[in-house]
Amino acid sequence: MTNKILLAIDPGASKPHAYALFKDEKLVDYGLIRNCEELNYLVMTRQPEMAVIEDQHIAKNMRAGLKLAQAAGGLAELLKYMDVRVRLIPAREWTKAFMRWRKGWPPRKAYLPAVVKITQLSEDINLEKYTKAQTEDICCAVQIGRYWLRRAD
Repeated sequence: MTNKILLAIDPGASKPHAYALFKDEKLVDYGLIRNCEELNYLVMTRQPEMAVIEDQHIAKNMRAGLKLAQAAGGLAELLKYMDVRVRLIPAREWTKAFMRWRKGWPPRKAYLPAVVKITQLSEDINLEKYTKAQTEDICCAVQIGRYWLRRAD
């Protein structure tokens, strides 16, 4: 996936969606998408060829799972409408690659190395202006993008 732009998104059910943008397999931008106008601006200015979106199949309750599925599906449809190729990636698929599971905080000892990676990543890319939850979401978007880039090679 060289010389291409990839948009990775960690959707939120009732909160902003976290994104990470890669160009030539390097992280060039990250942040939050709060509405359709911000997504449209991001796509029009950065022109990603492909987007990868986390597809969360399991949530703490059915209502949350349904909201996450609707958010991922809505994002996918909007991006397809903007002529961006879209791939939904199951959460378990990419988290296995980074040994990072969404099972509450603090994590179990078996998952600690992956959480340390997320913490180091948040320090590396300077996420001071974001809340703890937003920082974790942005780091997840970065990891989703990195997973896809490694897998696509």
